[in-house]
Formats: sequence, C-alpha cells, structure tokens
Amino acid sequence: CAVEITSAWLNKKPMMAVDINSRKVDLSANYLQDVIKSFSAQDLAIFLTLGIDEVAVRSAFDHVASLDRITVPLNSTGFRLPDEVVRHCLGEHFDKCKPSSYTLDPEKTVYIIFNTKDDLQCSVASVLCHLFRQSRWKTISCRRDVAISQTTFHAGKNLAVVVLISKDLPLDPFGMRTIAAVARAALPVVTVLSQETFSKPSEEQLDMLKGGSAFMPDDFALIEEVVPGVTNMEFVEALQPLYMILAWTFRPEQNEKLMQVEFQVIEERVEKKLNDQTRASGPTAGVAPSASSNSVTSAAQIISTAGGMLPKVAASEDMEPWALSDAHEEDEWLKV
Repeated sequence: CAVEITSAWLNKKPMMAVDINSRKVDLSANYLQDVIKSFSAQDLAIFLTLGIDEVAVRSAFDHVASLDRITVPLNSTGFRLPDEVVRHCLGEHFDKCKPSSYTLDPEKTVYIIFNTKDDLQCSVASVLCHLFRQSRWKTISCRRDVAISQTTFHAGKNLAVVVLISKDLPLDPFGMRTIAAVARAALPVVTVLSQETFSKPSEEQLDMLKGGSAFMPDDFALIEEVVPGVTNMEFVEALQPLYMILAWTFRPEQNEKLMQVEFQVIEERVEKKLNDQTRASGPTAGVAPSASSNSVTSAAQIISTAGGMLPKVAASEDMEPWALSDAHEEDEWLKV
C-alpha cells in the first residue's frame, strides 16, 4: 500500500482519503512516523528497487493526512450510497460516469448475515452484496438500519442465507437476531470465512448467551421485533449448526480473478441450497446438508485453476462442536 500511495503522489495523481463507517484514523505526525519505523529492512529494499526512498514515502503520507476526509458508511443500507460518494468525489466530472444498474431475478434472494460491529466484516459484506447483485440476486443484509420483521424469514420463500463467520459474531445483536430467525424458518445456509482464521464461539461468549448478559435491554427489544419470545438457549442452538458445515473462503483483498472465482464457488453453493429447498417436500433442519465430496472436488479444481488455495473446512457435520473433552479438544479440531 505504501508503494501505491507513494507512486500516486510522485506521479501527481489526484488522491482522496476515505474513512470506513465511523472509524476515524488519526493520521498525526507521530502516527505516520511510527508507520515509517515499522517497515523492515526488506520492506525498504523493495521501495529502493522501485526508485522510492523513505523520504518520498513520508512526504506521500503527509499529503494523504492533509486531504479532506470522506466517510463511506458501509454499515448503512442503500445501494445508491456508493454513487453518492462517487458524486461527491468527482464533483463536476460525475456526469461522465454511468452508475451500474442490474435487472434482478425475483426467484433469487440472498440474505447476508455478518457482525455489524466489525468494520472489516461490513466491508466484506458490502463486496458480497455487490457481487450477488451483479449476478442478478436480490440482496438483503443485517445492517443496523435495515427494517426487517418476522415475515422476512417465512419458510417457503426463495431465500437463501450467507453467514460471515467471525470471532465476535455471537455478541452482535443484529447478527444474532437474524441467525435465530433463520433457524426458526429452517432456511438454507452457506457459511463464509473472511479476514479471520476459523474459531468456534468461546466458552465466555456461550455463557453470556446462556445467562442473558450478551445483549443490552434495548438490544433485546430490537431482537424480539424479529424473533418474539426468543430464549437464551435458542441463540446457542441457532449458532451450533453454523460451525458444522463447510465455511468457504472469500478474500476480496486478493486479485480480482481469484476473488471472482471464490465468489463463484459461494454462489454455486447458495444456488444449490436454494434449489434443494425448492425440491424438498417439506421444511428441513435449520441448516442444509454439507457439500458432497464431488462438490468439494469441483470447487477445489476451480480454485486451483485460478492459482488460489482450497476453501477452508470449518467443521464436520457429524460432530457436536462443543462436546469434545478439554484434554483432546485442540487435537480434534486440528484434525477436522
């Protein structure tokens, strides 16, 4: 990133600084100096091979710090928001751009669940929403300002769910209310892992959910709007199946080709789950069965072709995620 920023500054390219959500990065002189000091000798050698020295990097960073800041609220709803940000950035040149529009398929709806308190997960969810819309899916997400009700998750709708698994998801009221609603409606679920290594909910998180201390009273009122009468154990029982199916890797920070291939695998799994639900004679358990060995092989071949890594496996469907003894827990999870 330092190379890209410095190259743009040296070549006098127009630049702008963007904050994600309400996160304000303090680009003070001391902060920037600490960033410069953090570069290793190997990093500095890379700069020099590209004709960039430490002074140029610092000057470029100082320039970025002097720019007006634009805030992009990715945790807000509305697909017109990016266009509004572009309009603000480009000013009089905005008319040269034509915002993208997609004809959505009414038979394909995907609901994306993520930790709304985590800026990285908000960013990933935003990218997934965009890619699904490009593929003509109607997308809904658990953003904080999206109005949802009990009817949003009625079983029988053409609705599949993507859950972004992350460390603190169990403590996000907006994420957990939708997870509980999805479990009640027995909707098909695909899990995705991004920006984090796989981890199961901690004992502390589970105890907080069981004891009712995970959410504030105001948060619980919002939860009950969607899942009235929900119990503490219902949250735990809704979480468990999510850690018993394949978690597909999605890395939008990688090159675009690999990102598109990873998304293709996720979309195929979502479409398959949706088709399986449509063909089923009645509602199934909260989470549809995991991929067959043939499906996994196919996905592996696709990602291998793109030069990527195999999708990570979160857990096996035939094991209880929290039933392992403490003595062998780590070894057993490593085997999985």
